[in-house]
Amino acid sequence: MNMRCVLVTYTVQHDASERLITVRRALQDAYTFMWSGRWADDFSDVWDIVGTIKALEDTYGRNGFHPHFHSLMFLETGEDTVALEGRFRDALKARWQKSLEKYGRYAKWDVGVTVKVVYSDIAEYVDKLGHEPLDEPGWDITHEIAKGPSKMGKVHGYTPNQLLLESYRGQFVFEKIWLEHVEGTWKCKQIRWSEGLRELAGLDVNEPGEQEMAEILPDNYEFFASFTHTMWAFFLDQNVTGEILQIAGRGDIEALWEFFEKMKFKFEFVDLRRLS
Repeated sequence: MNMRCVLVTYTVQHDASERLITVRRALQDAYTFMWSGRWADDFSDVWDIVGTIKALEDTYGRNGFHPHFHSLMFLETGEDTVALEGRFRDALKARWQKSLEKYGRYAKWDVGVTVKVVYSDIAEYVDKLGHEPLDEPGWDITHEIAKGPSKMGKVHGYTPNQLLLESYRGQFVFEKIWLEHVEGTWKCKQIRWSEGLRELAGLDVNEPGEQEMAEILPDNYEFFASFTHTMWAFFLDQNVTGEILQIAGRGDIEALWEFFEKMKFKFEFVDLRRLS
């Protein structure tokens, strides 16, 4: 048998009048129902599902918030891509329709569930969650694998990071929208691994907490520079964060000063190496 990985995306129909928390709960209720009971057990056996990694994402556009799930499903199966993007997909679509109907919801057949067999970019996709490019709204693995840096803003709207950035730039209408995002995803875990999958992948059984992650630094870690929120917002507005990070990667503080002087940025910095 070959280990195959399939990306499944789940969405639900909604409109601009609905709050994010309402739509998200409907999405979660339908997903929970879908993957419980006899159907789920039989489907997992037929397709030899080893485990899943489920990610919650949402964007904001003309129809309000659009929460959706991406699920990486690992299958130990000999089925080819045609079968996985055919019979496998159609079975999921039919079950998703029934699950949504149970909670008074629906989704179009062609977009309610999408299925794509993925290959070498799985790790990059997982790492990218929550770190979407600010100028690439709607970024997901279909763009990551098939389309590269696709410009999808007019279709999918704003990512949460963009909402926060626009609010920080003084577009106060986005502040209320951002706060709704916070409310609607409060205490929601962005990524969930199915039981036993982390151990099978050779990872720690328990995922590190946020504080622990913040304290995990490479052995050769060296503090380079510190910027205020106002400064970083200015860098984002000027679209120079890439250059700054490249200079930081080289550890060249003089080059950083020269960069700001060339760009006529009027900021004061403290050379940490000169502090006792």
